[in-house]
Amino acid sequence: MTTTRQTADEVRRHQRRAYFFVCGVIVVIGLVAAFVLERVTASYWLADQRKSHQLTADGIQSRAEARLQAYQSMAQNLAIFMGYERGPQGAQFSSLAGVLSRDNPSIINIALAEDFIITRVYPLGPNRAALGLDLRTRPSQIADIRKMIAADMPIVSGPVDLVQGGSGLIVRAAGAGRTPNVYALVLDLDAFFAEVGFDLTQTSFSAALREISARESVTKTLLGNPDIWSGDPVVANIRINDERVVQVGLVPVNSWSVQSPYRLGILIVISTLVLIGFGGANYARHLIQERANARRQLVAAIESIEDGFVVYDSDDRLLLCNEKYRSYYRESADLFVPGATFESIIRRGVARGQYVEAAGREEEWIQERLADHADPKGAVEQQLPNGKWLRIAESKTADGYTVGLRIDVSELKSALHKAEEAAVAKTDFLNNVSHELRTPLSIVLGYVAFLKNVTILPRFKDLSDAVGDTQPAREKLDAFAAEIAKQAERTDRSGRHLMGLINSILDWATISVGQVELEYTDVDLGAMLKNLTEELSVSAKEKGLNLISMPTDCVIQADELRMRQIFINLIANAIKFTEKGHVRVEAVDQGETVLIVVEDTGPGIPQDRLSAIFERFGQADGSTKRKYGGAGLGLAICKSLVEHHGGVITVESVFGEGSKFLVILPKEAAPAQVQVPPAQRDAA
Repeated sequence: MTTTRQTADEVRRHQRRAYFFVCGVIVVIGLVAAFVLERVTASYWLADQRKSHQLTADGIQSRAEARLQAYQSMAQNLAIFMGYERGPQGAQFSSLAGVLSRDNPSIINIALAEDFIITRVYPLGPNRAALGLDLRTRPSQIADIRKMIAADMPIVSGPVDLVQGGSGLIVRAAGAGRTPNVYALVLDLDAFFAEVGFDLTQTSFSAALREISARESVTKTLLGNPDIWSGDPVVANIRINDERVVQVGLVPVNSWSVQSPYRLGILIVISTLVLIGFGGANYARHLIQERANARRQLVAAIESIEDGFVVYDSDDRLLLCNEKYRSYYRESADLFVPGATFESIIRRGVARGQYVEAAGREEEWIQERLADHADPKGAVEQQLPNGKWLRIAESKTADGYTVGLRIDVSELKSALHKAEEAAVAKTDFLNNVSHELRTPLSIVLGYVAFLKNVTILPRFKDLSDAVGDTQPAREKLDAFAAEIAKQAERTDRSGRHLMGLINSILDWATISVGQVELEYTDVDLGAMLKNLTEELSVSAKEKGLNLISMPTDCVIQADELRMRQIFINLIANAIKFTEKGHVRVEAVDQGETVLIVVEDTGPGIPQDRLSAIFERFGQADGSTKRKYGGAGLGLAICKSLVEHHGGVITVESVFGEGSKFLVILPKEAAPAQVQVPPAQRDAA
């Protein structure tokens, strides 16, 4: 009940976290949406501003070009009319020029050039400086004049610096003759562009004019603020002639607005949608809570399907199959399309090598498989090219459909094969060990029992009587007897432990099938490791090794005999395989677990053999002529015993430098095991 309640609480906590996560996502989406909408509307607003100003600029362009065209017509008509006059033209010229100037305030003056020299100008007073000007001294203007005469069409020159001062445009037209008279309308630049709507005094936009010359490849601001050109203005090009263009540039007075005018509305809409999203998320959370049990059951049922599934219709055409089925038949996966017949699939699969058992007897195998498929009588096994084995179970429905399952039995096949091999090896091994080890070890333990009580031996009594009470001989003899007893005690303890290991080997069959019974008591792991290193220190010293013990005070619940069995095996192995250097045993308290490290400076283990050393009869040197001998069961037993205690054993090794075995054990007994009180175990 407690576990169920904890699980339900965890589910509710998970749902709350999911709800807050969804709310956070809604907020983020709302912020992103608000930002995107603001940017989009700002973009449209900017486009509207530019469109409005572009219309203004285009209007100035169209009016300017229309007025220039009108002035060209005026100049042309003046030249034609004056061509019909005979005799002195002064009075007539002044009269016509006065009419044209009066109705067109942009005209500064109207001039007549005869043989390219200005001879008449109206009005004369402010323009007297222009009389006598030889246009041939103005290269840029004489070029336009000659082009005009050649084309017999009016032409506009400028903007130019005027003799009278300031800048202007000159509209010229030529009369008839080889050296025709040239009539010119001189327009004030400021007045002309004010006439067409280019007003620098208005407050809705800032404007500027600049000259673009294709021939000279230069630009020059004529009117307005030159800083406008760096403000990304809208522009319109007014063509003066084939080589000169005057460009109009407009920007808003306060530059372009990059903020949306609908920001407040967007904020209100997005906030409303976010609140609606919160309500929807909350409603969805309640629905999820109500349907949680049903959903978990459904998900569990779906997830439990791990086999390939296929259905063929009554015409033996593929109706559907799942991805697991396709994954089994990788070589034929592209053939599993709805409508494909079973026969066509297996025939093409045989051609691709999909079916191992068909090799060499393709047509015979196809006919057998078709017969089994048409009339299923039981499960059959099938081997795949990748070595896997499938169990095929098919059945017919009442409508003639064929439903099939493909079950991966590779592990079962492998396990059966390994079990057969292991059973033979185990039987042979145990038969030999039970006799070759037990008998001599029992004899050794019998002799050691006498050494533990050396004072009762007749020879020792004779020696004791001979020494008598003479000092210090008596003290040395007693010390000698005590040392013999002490060493015999250690030998007896190790011998009996060795007998326990032999018994463990004989119990391997029980361990391998998971029927190990552990007797849990409180084990002082630090003291046990210290005793073990003392017992094995003699072996280490004989090889010139430094056996380092770094235990920690730590009590765990474990089977003490099995603990001794595990660590004697690991430490003895380290000593056995190390020729020089050291063996280090360290225990580290990690709170709920204890880490025990057995490190050596031996030959190390090749990377490709790291996993094999924990297998039965596996060693780092797998050849038949192993240098160090051994049955190859020690590490397999260690691994099994550690795992039965709920722990983990791993190995790290660098070939040629040494190995490090790491054992992690829980301090508390595994729940499935029964802890035996110390008194009861001692009684046993």
